[in-house]
Amino acid sequence: MEASAEPLTLALEELDLATALRVREVLVRSPVGSVVELDLTAARRCEDAAVMVVADAAIRCPTVHVALRGLAPRQLRLLQHLGFRVAGGEVGARAAEASIGFDVGRPT
Repeated sequence: MEASAEPLTLALEELDLATALRVREVLVRSPVGSVVELDLTAARRCEDAAVMVVADAAIRCPTVHVALRGLAPRQLRLLQHLGFRVAGGEVGARAAEASIGFDVGRPT
C-alpha cells in the first residue's frame, strides 16, 4: 500500500509513556512512505522516556518518516548521546535507515 502525499500531523498537548505507545501503534500501522509529524510545540509536558519510545519506534518502522517539532535542546542532546546523528534538522539512527526530523525550539 502506498502512502498519500499529505503527512499525518499529530498536535500533542503532552507526550508521556502512554501517548508514546499510542504513537508507536500509529507508526506500525502507517503505510510505506508515510510521513507522520508530531507537533509538541504546545505540549505542557514531554517526558524524555516517551521521546525515546517514539525514536525507537521510528527506527523499527524505517519506511515511515517521522518528524518531531518542539523538543527541548536537552532531548536532542540525549538523542545524539544515544547514537542519533543531528545535522541540518535531520536526525538519523546509525544502525537504521529511518530518519527522524527534529526542530529545536522548546525551552528546557
